[in-house]
Amino acid sequence: MKVMLADDDQGIQTLVGHIVREEGHEFCCASDGEAAIRMVDVERPDLLILDIMMPRKDGFEVCEAVRAKDDGI
Repeated sequence: MKVMLADDDQGIQTLVGHIVREEGHEFCCASDGEAAIRMVDVERPDLLILDIMMPRKDGFEVCEAVRAKDDGI
């Protein structure tokens, strides 16, 4: 399983990445909403964890954009 985190907090990225990898899953992350939308197309995650308050696009906007493309995530 590939888990993607979209969060602008480097500490959260590190912590979640460590936990996800420790559980044996792949991990990728984006630091802002626009990067997250682009990265979903490339990385094809199975699970997307979104921060609500991010630069460029917030978590709600990212969720809406991703669901418009692929409602299976």
